[in-house]
Amino acid sequence: MTERIWDIVAILTGAVIGVFMAPEGIQWWLVALTAVAFGLAPMFELRGPGGSKLDLVLLIGAAVPFLFPEPEATVAVVAFGFAALRINRTFEVSEPLTVPVDLRRAIGALAYASVLYATGVPLELGTDITAVLVWGGAALAWFMVEVFFRLLSIRRTQATSIAYVAGVGLKDLPLIGSLIAAGTAFGLVWQYSDPWVAVVVGAVPFHITFSSFRRRADTSRTYGQTILALARIPEVGGLALEGHADRTADLAVRIGKEMGLQPNRVEVLEYAALMHDIGRITLTEPSIVEQGYTEDDISRWSSEIIAESDYLEDAADVVRVHHHPYRRPGEEDD
Repeated sequence: MTERIWDIVAILTGAVIGVFMAPEGIQWWLVALTAVAFGLAPMFELRGPGGSKLDLVLLIGAAVPFLFPEPEATVAVVAFGFAALRINRTFEVSEPLTVPVDLRRAIGALAYASVLYATGVPLELGTDITAVLVWGGAALAWFMVEVFFRLLSIRRTQATSIAYVAGVGLKDLPLIGSLIAAGTAFGLVWQYSDPWVAVVVGAVPFHITFSSFRRRADTSRTYGQTILALARIPEVGGLALEGHADRTADLAVRIGKEMGLQPNRVEVLEYAALMHDIGRITLTEPSIVEQGYTEDDISRWSSEIIAESDYLEDAADVVRVHHHPYRRPGEEDD
């Protein structure tokens, strides 16, 4: 019930700000069309290389300063767009995320537009090379807003280092930049050509970006599902405790994030933790059990099995030494 109240407050606030800030002579049909686009944007969700969920709000928000080259108009349109996003969440057309998630997108879009307006870029980007550099600074400002609010959100619920969040942001930067660039291209062509030409020009980079990152996300998800299946083998065979691999991976990932390991290393750590016991499948051979074995043997067998995949070579290296104690009793902390 409380969440619904916040949604209603957010929708009304966005609508009121939009009406109050809209300048005279604004093209209301274009405002309505842009607000609808904001509301539908979460339906085209992409998972960035860093694991963050991104959508077309970045593309649409990047086009707004070029479609409405007045600061007041941009504030009004972004406010209406924020209200449309909350309507989407309220009726669960897309994933029902919290108000702060959509609010950070609105703040990021306004930060981006503010840099552009402060330098007069919306009217000069197509004719001045310096304006291109300023546009890059505006896109960077939006990116920094995203990273800052992500950090606040994550650190409120779990102990995660600034270095890890920054690493996730940097991995997502190519996707964020591509979406902002596609929106900018759409807005620029809208200024100098017919609307249908702008749609075509904006659709081409968007389609390339969307298809490429969607395929990457699908591949990554397939790898993850395969690794989870492999991790279950020792448990199903009664050679490891039920859920041991999942619990180990969860603990390892939390520690890795708190230590400030980069996202790639945390991913390797997770895969290694999930499959560290896979070598126990060799214990189904009576001759091996009779001869005896050590933890070093199990680590070696696990590592050899995992190393059969080139993609998991780093995880195999971690598994090979995972049984070594971090520090033996009496040793000083290093």
